[in-house]
Amino acid sequence: MDSDNYKKYVEDILYKKKDSLFSGETVVRKAIVSYDIKGTFLLLQLTSDYCYLYECETDDVSSKFRIKSYDIYHHKLSKIFCEKFDKKKFDKFSWAYFKQDGKYVYDEYYSQLSVELAEHNKALQQALCELPSSWKCSSLYIDGDYSEIPSVVYALQRNATKIISTKLDKPLSMDNNKVLKCWFPDVVKGKIRTDNNITFLDCLKVSQTVFVPLDDNCLDSYFYNEIKWRDILPNFEKDCEIAGIECKTIILRTKVDGFQNVFCRASDAKDNYKYIMVYNSQNISLNFKNEPIENQPSKQKKKKIKDINDSKPLPKDKLSTKEIEGREINELVKEIHIKDGETGYSYKSLFGEFIKGANTVILSEPYIVKDYQWDNLMEFISLIMESENIKSLNLKTRDPQIAKIGENIDRKEYVREFYRKLESIKYELKGVNIIFTWELSKTHKRWLDIDDYYIDLDYGLDIYRKQDDNTVLSSVQRLKKCKENHIKVYKKIGTKL
Repeated sequence: MDSDNYKKYVEDILYKKKDSLFSGETVVRKAIVSYDIKGTFLLLQLTSDYCYLYECETDDVSSKFRIKSYDIYHHKLSKIFCEKFDKKKFDKFSWAYFKQDGKYVYDEYYSQLSVELAEHNKALQQALCELPSSWKCSSLYIDGDYSEIPSVVYALQRNATKIISTKLDKPLSMDNNKVLKCWFPDVVKGKIRTDNNITFLDCLKVSQTVFVPLDDNCLDSYFYNEIKWRDILPNFEKDCEIAGIECKTIILRTKVDGFQNVFCRASDAKDNYKYIMVYNSQNISLNFKNEPIENQPSKQKKKKIKDINDSKPLPKDKLSTKEIEGREINELVKEIHIKDGETGYSYKSLFGEFIKGANTVILSEPYIVKDYQWDNLMEFISLIMESENIKSLNLKTRDPQIAKIGENIDRKEYVREFYRKLESIKYELKGVNIIFTWELSKTHKRWLDIDDYYIDLDYGLDIYRKQDDNTVLSSVQRLKKCKENHIKVYKKIGTKL
């Protein structure tokens, strides 16, 4: 088993929400029924991102079979056929391949006519380069999204002595279904904690509906093992009330993939969904957990939060203590006064010395609505990614449901795009081992909390004048003209100056 590809497969399901689990035994059964296969054979299932390769063996006496081994490969064919898909060009490319004696043959004449076709073939070979040469020892049957694309079949034929390219579409009869035993591990037969005592096995047979109270006691109770209800909800929007309690309707469905992993799919009435992995059959360390969604309702704080901007500036000549966001700070160690129209300032020159060596960064930036505000955020995140020590970044910003937007902007589309961008940032930072979270806040204050320092921001990240996007200057921060800004840096109490 290729552990890296296996991890990528699980991450795609949990974080990218690719609702395409590797189907396993059913595909093997369909191959046997479709082609009346006997003995040992290889079967390749092609989905939009992965190849699943099974080595199977049938019983010549009965219709039973067993999967001797299986593996997973990340083929990247979707980048060839989806991202730059042009149907007319695709159809034209298909003319270069034709069937002869049951096999696809490539006409070299077409590559001389089209440079793009040659590039297409090269990209295809690179996408399939991970696949093993051991295929040549046995017949290969293929099924899935790309199984009927001539260029893919031709590329696969070069690695196998025999290939059957017809898609497996023959339905299974009831008799054949009886042979397929629904495997389900004992380790996850425990009950999901609901009043109805629904089990994962119940959710496998048919979808089960539960009503989850949207209060902290319920959300922090355990759904299964160490997984909380708060972790599995796709969002926290109420859709019903039961006995005066705000609730969310959740539809639970258990799915078992070909690796015999067990996932639970939790969806709401609008089919927003999230997968939770409840059983990892391969015992391959994934190095990540089922993470809770960050845009969840925060618990009320018992103490009223004070902000440094509500008080007078701290004197430089003596030690003073003030409470900031529930934490104490002490001496004002640096003040930066930027004049209107002044240049020479970048996020790195302003914050780099404090971020260097830090582990945790919290940014309060209430206003991220317009494109240039998102650009500012991405510029700041680029600075964060340069540090080798940063482990987490938390963003506090305004709820998109109440943010001020243009009259011609569709609110639902804006909210959807807002969360899409945050999820995209989360996924990219995960790739460099930085945990990105966010909280929705009503504050208007802008500040940075970086380990030992608290930085009071006047305009937040929005320190620059409006730029002309068509100039070189607009892409270089230190060359941009600034707004008048006053930035104060405080050292927290208990840390050495």
